[in-house]
This record gives sequence, C-alpha cells and structure tokens, in this order.
Amino acid sequence: MQIRRMPNGEKRYYEVNIYPIWEKDGKIAKFIHISKDITKSKQADEALRESEERFHSMFDKHGAIMLLIEPDSGQILDANVAAQEFYGYPIETLKRMSIQEINTLPPEEIAIEADADVGVGDLDAVVPQPVAQRGQPARLEFV
Repeated sequence: MQIRRMPNGEKRYYEVNIYPIWEKDGKIAKFIHISKDITKSKQADEALRESEERFHSMFDKHGAIMLLIEPDSGQILDANVAAQEFYGYPIETLKRMSIQEINTLPPEEIAIEADADVGVGDLDAVVPQPVAQRGQPARLEFV
C-alpha cells in the first residue's frame, strides 16, 4: 500500500503492484506498475472501526444492564459493567454462561418471548427470580 498526499492536503491510499517484463536472455527489460486507488475502501474501514468503538463504548459504559445473547443457543456473547454488578459475576464469567443460567424462566418461555419480537428490539421479559448472587428480579430486554 502506498499513501500519497495530494496538493490540497488530502491523503489518498493506493494498492500498488509491480511486475517485471523479462527479455529473452533473462534480464528485466522493464516493469509494469499498476496502482489502484483504494481511498474509499480505507475510509469505509475507518468509519466502521470508529462506529464499532462507539458501540462498544456505549455498551460497556451504559448504566442499564446489557447482555448480548446468541439467539439460537442463548449463549451470552458479551455483557456490560452494569450486568456484571447486578448479577455479581465478572464479565468473563458471564460470557461463558448462557441466559438460562441467570434466568429462572423455562427455556421454552424464553424462546417464545424472544421469537415473538426478534428484530423489533422492544421485547421485555420480567424475570421473577434471576439466578444471580444478589437474587433481585431482573428486567431483560431482547434486542
């Protein structure tokens, strides 16, 4: 990759490939230089990285209990600090658990509730007695 600064100060990114052209005697006669402007792709990658950083920052620092759950298995993929504090388990421990381990609703009810609004983001389930170190009722939101 090559980075060039344009006269207006803009950075442009190029993918560069150089290929030799050989003479019959085995010597290099010349090179073919092919450059492709990949600036838009680099900018898209950077925008995605920044968006992911913003999401993780909002998720991690949010005061509401948040769990990122794999819908088919119920595996907890991520948890925020508020979930750690509420459930009393370190985040890394929560990420090795499934939602069934911290929710006393039967798995069939969890599946029914989750299937009812998957993708809508407004499914709330009141958990009567979560299996948490604090033993307080929890409100889970499926998003």
